[in-house]
This record gives sequence, structure tokens and C-alpha cells, in this order.
Amino acid sequence: MKDGARLRRAAARALERGKPIVLLKGGETEEGARAARSHTAAITASGDVFRAFAEQYGIHAPDSMDEFLEVADFLARSKPIAGNRLGVVSFSGGLGALAADLATGAGFALPSLGEAARARLKAILPDYAPTDNPVDLVSLMVSQPDSQPLRAAGEAVASDESVDALLFLMGIYHHAGERIAREVKALFETMSVPLAFAWLTGPRDAIQTLKKQSVPVFGDYPRAIRGLEALLSLERAREAAAPERPMNPARAEAARDILRKHPPSRDGFLPPEACAAILDLYGIPRPREEIAETPEEALRAQEELESPVALKAVSGDGGLAHKTEAGGVLLGLSDPKAVLEGAEALLALAPDARVLVQEMVEGGVELLVGASHDPTFGPCVTAGPGGIHVETLHDAVRLLPPFDARRAERALSGLRSRALLDGFRGGPAVPLPLVSDIIVKVSDMALELAGELAEMEINPLIARAADCRAVDARMRARPRRGEKNA
Repeated sequence: MKDGARLRRAAARALERGKPIVLLKGGETEEGARAARSHTAAITASGDVFRAFAEQYGIHAPDSMDEFLEVADFLARSKPIAGNRLGVVSFSGGLGALAADLATGAGFALPSLGEAARARLKAILPDYAPTDNPVDLVSLMVSQPDSQPLRAAGEAVASDESVDALLFLMGIYHHAGERIAREVKALFETMSVPLAFAWLTGPRDAIQTLKKQSVPVFGDYPRAIRGLEALLSLERAREAAAPERPMNPARAEAARDILRKHPPSRDGFLPPEACAAILDLYGIPRPREEIAETPEEALRAQEELESPVALKAVSGDGGLAHKTEAGGVLLGLSDPKAVLEGAEALLALAPDARVLVQEMVEGGVELLVGASHDPTFGPCVTAGPGGIHVETLHDAVRLLPPFDARRAERALSGLRSRALLDGFRGGPAVPLPLVSDIIVKVSDMALELAGELAEMEINPLIARAADCRAVDARMRARPRRGEKNA
């Protein structure tokens, strides 16, 4: 895919009209991916960006050609899905349990059926058969050869008000293939909810008959669940779609003016003054701070801040980009002697080192919010656990600007480490709207300065119950034409 912008425009039009897209893509393990010095770029590979694009626009990305063809056929003929509550009807109890496990892992819930649906099933099934969800048909095709048990069971489950879609699993029964095909066709035509029908090792002639009659058939239950998942993803993407946020040309020009006044280092990193000014311009809160070039200036800055401070070494050539690893961060200093000695030690770390004196931000959860530039899709925003958790959890969400706070909040809710935001083991709970607001502001910055910034990263963003503060931010400029960062 060489023209990501054009593909996004097509995807946006398709999403607006409810037109499903199934996209089979190779090259997920492309060697030689761009390496960068920020966590944001390092944890965002091209495959991650493509998956973010697909999720954002409700595009289904299959893993095989069989899935590609079957899901496309299903999406082209299915009714819309209202939610994730799934009813399962299976010719085998064991297969129903396997499908239930897989469907739950895909984000579906299997609700208990109401009394009316259970009563209809009891009239069809033998006395010993359970009427729970999943429903086991216990060989009805053998015990009731002259009735229409499949259609009746499917309609009973689909009629329950707690069911948004039906997964129907059939297997073998070559001797009754034509009769099964007739019942499934009738069921498909009368269903008020989506029906995903999987016929495992079924008779080829009967399956082809159904397909010719515009009834989609899956060859295995995992692909049927993937089809339902694709349908649900499309609906959720449509629900989350919002009008594009307008760009702010005046703000973008003010940011470019900051960049002109503060040239980057040899490897492209902007000085802390430029980073702070751009954060302020985009309304991203940060702690109070001052730059000091001598120990005495650092002490005066700490006295003016009137609080314990963090001292951070900064270098014009980017050599202290990872300050913690270089021993360039001292925390919680308030004693004058400790401030003077700490500043002196940090200034000795590099020939052009300076000291950033910053008020301490206590408590909260450390997060990472950053933006990088993908060669196909352009700006990409990444968010997840920050601080030491970046290397340990490898958990992040990605979004392609522009987007609104509702989409950002939904993405955060999908983090594997979501418990950290909910108050894990008595820790502070973080309101997602506060973090989502910061993520949207970073997306505005990434979009408006796409031609100027190669990447930026806030790590950590300390999120507390009442506020969020960008405690450490780094930005790297894009090389000008004919130039290359060191």
C-alpha cells in the first residue's frame, strides 16, 4: 500500500455508507523496520499501524484466503448486528463448548436464554437435552427426520431478546444434506438477527446449493466467529466515527515559529524550551520548571518553585536523550546542599549539559503518549503504560489522527493493563476522559506539525484523579530536504 491517504479516504467513504471492507495484506514481518530513539517509534511497527487503521475504519483483515472469501461473502449478505450477545446452536455439545470459548475470547457474550425461548426449545428437544446457551441439538436430524428441527431451534434462540446474533454449527450428516440445506435457507431468510452458519465436513453439493441461493456458509467455526467479529467491528467503527476535527492554522504557524527560534540538535531533538512551549501551545499541562546553567541558578529555581524538585540533565547534542539510564535524573530534592551538589553532578555529565529544575508531581499512574510518522499512513498516536512499564508490559494502543476523545477513551479501555488505570491493588484510579483529552491534543499536534515533527513522546504523563501532567517530553524534528539527522 503506497498511498495510505487515498486508502483512508476510500475507507472513510465506505464506513459512512456501511460498506464492509475485507483486506488481505502481506508483509507483516517486513525486515529492516525503522528504528528510532524514542519508545513511541520503537514499539510502533508498520503492522501495528495497519491494524490500527483497520480497527478504526471497521476493516476486516483475514489470516487466510478461505477466511477472506467466506467473510466477504458473509458480510455482503448479513443483516447488521446490534451488539455482542451471541446465541449458539450446535449439532454437538463439545463443538458448542469450543465455539463458546473462542467467541468469548473474541469479545462476545453468551447470555442465558429467557423462559419463552427455553419453552420453545423444550418442545423440540428431548427431555434430557439442556436448553442453555450454547444449545446442543443432540442428533435431532436423526430422531426427528420428518420435522424441521434445525429451523425451529434456530428461530427459538434468535427470538430471545437477549440475542444479537446466531452462530449455527452443523457437521457431517451427508445422508440428510439436502434437507439441512432447505432448513438453513429458510432460517436464513426469516432471521431478524445475523446468522453465521458453519458446516464442518458437510456434503459439497448441499453446501454449493446454499451458496448459489445466496446463503453464506463457513467451512469451520473459527472462521464463522471471525465473520461475526468483522460484523461487530464494522458496527462499532460506525458508532465511533465522528466528524473530522478541524485543523488550527494559526496554532500550527505559532508552533512552527517556535521551531524556527529553537533549532534541533545534531540528531534532531528539540531543546526543552521548545518542547515546553509547544506543550503549552496545545494546552497540555506540565509541571512548573526552569532551566539552569549553574548550581546556583538551580538553587534559585528550586527556591522560586517553593517545593521539592526533580533535577534533570539536558544536553544540546541529544546525548542525554535517555536521562534515567545516564544517571541524569535526581528526584525529590529540597535541601539546598542536595540541590547544589545534585546540579553540579548533572552538569558534569556532558560538556554542554544544563539542568532542568522541575517541581515534583507526586502520586498518580505513569503513562506514555506519543506520536510518530508512518511512511504509509502518516501520523500515528500511541498510548499506554509509561515509565518502566514500557519495556515490561509492551502494551499500547494506536490511533490515526484525526479522532475525538470518545474514540481515544474506547481505545484506552482495550489496554491489557487497563487495571492500572482502574486503581490496581489500591492504587489511584485515573478518569479516562482526562487521559483521552491529552491524547486528542497530541493527535492535533501530530497532524498540524506532520511536516515538522518526526516523533514526539510524553513519558511519563502522570495521570491523577484530578489532573494529568506531562512530566517529561521529547520531540524530534523531521530533517529538512537534503538534510539527514545524525
